[in-house]
Amino acid sequence: MSILPSSSGASTGTKQKSNSGPTTFKTFFECWLVEQDQHLQDLVAISQTSTEEQSRCPVQKVLDHYEHYYKAKAEWSKQDVLAILSPSSWTSTFEAAFLWIGGWRPTMAFQLLYSKSGIQLESQLYQLIHGLGKGDLGDLSPSQIVRIDKLQAKTVKEEKNISEKLAKHEGTLADSCMVKLTHM
Repeated sequence: MSILPSSSGASTGTKQKSNSGPTTFKTFFECWLVEQDQHLQDLVAISQTSTEEQSRCPVQKVLDHYEHYYKAKAEWSKQDVLAILSPSSWTSTFEAAFLWIGGWRPTMAFQLLYSKSGIQLESQLYQLIHGLGKGDLGDLSPSQIVRIDKLQAKTVKEEKNISEKLAKHEGTLADSCMVKLTHM
């Protein structure tokens, strides 16, 4: 399977297939990370000069890029689910130690957001007190913070449900292994 991680494929939702494309998820993931880095650089560049309206398109590109990642991951999992759920096959051992169920915990995004916005807010208290903005995470409006909080609550709930189901399956597996040991 060959799914190219391109902005055009991500934004249209279509998968681009090519003989010269990635032949493993690891190759796809490495290409995807390069493109993710480019999106990050673009966001940093526009954050200095753009309005919220001008930022929407680049932000949407990032969201589409992540959507494409998860769709590609779902497609690759149809070919080899164990490789996708075993991040060590497409990440370093060190990185894999921090991953959760084949990827990073969704709540990690909120921790990063809150950490970054707190640092930026603290560094610009003077500007904030005087009504001046910097156009970064320290300038989140109250309605944006409320929307983030609601999304975080929903994400935490879903992550907890998945963790509980996983623990139940792990317990079932462990129980059956223990029963086998008693028959030896």
